[in-house]
Amino acid sequence: LEGHGVLYHLTLVPSHIEIKNNDVVVTGPLGEHIPPGLVIGTVSGIAESGSSPFKTILITPIEPLAHLTMLAVLPPLQTEGL
Repeated sequence: LEGHGVLYHLTLVPSHIEIKNNDVVVTGPLGEHIPPGLVIGTVSGIAESGSSPFKTILITPIEPLAHLTMLAVLPPLQTEGL
């Protein structure tokens, strides 16, 4: 995911993956320091080239990162055993 301000883009998305405008974009389970399932934004456009095996997804962030003054990522609340 790259970009700044009010528009981001996700490159090297395999062309066979079905994506539609207004789909919600969330973090995946591959990152070591970022938990999966955090909402990033929504799909606002799809750029495809007939000869490329990849497409680029344009994403409108749920909140532009420039507007954030503080960010905290909290683990799920453990309720087992209470």
